Amino acid sequence: MPVGVRKYREAIFIALVVFLCQAALAATLSRYAAQDALRRDSLATQQMLQSVYKYTSANAAQLAAGPLDFEAFGKRVTTLPGMMRANIYSADRFIRFSSDHNLTGKKFSDNKELEEAFGNAIVASIERVDGTIKAEHLALGSLSGVTSHLIEAYIPLQNAAGEVEAVVEYYKKPDDLKTSTRNFERVIW
Repeated sequence: MPVGVRKYREAIFIALVVFLCQAALAATLSRYAAQDALRRDSLATQQMLQSVYKYTSANAAQLAAGPLDFEAFGKRVTTLPGMMRANIYSADRFIRFSSDHNLTGKKFSDNKELEEAFGNAIVASIERVDGTIKAEHLALGSLSGVTSHLIEAYIPLQNAAGEVEAVVEYYKKPDDLKTSTRNFERVIW
């Protein structure tokens, strides 16, 4: 094989290897950016919800109204941007408020994410809502404006002693997350 052809083949091979490495790195960075944006969004949501929760709990205690008014707190949660559904679980794992009133009072067994949240962990992911296998996703696909994916998050809420007293499960559109991920991908690619 002539030297010129061999060098040409080597150059093509090296360019191909560099391109494949760059593509793998870009895909990895894109996934990381999406996961990090989801984590930061969930953390900011937790901080905001915890603040509202403390305020609502403090007012309930001051007024000697008894336990937290899940209905009043839940209505505030449902006003968050992009919110499609919100469920608030009490420590006994029953839904005490849901924006889908058919779910209020229900308890779903085998909810791993809920148990993690009651262990004081924020759990957030992007979930498919068409043909779902999770019981608590009941009728999510029928909500107006829902595409095939939603952000699902479980946010623990602590009382003054630092114990998880309630968990907010919410579903919202991933529009902002998709936009920031697309912008990041444009920069990398």
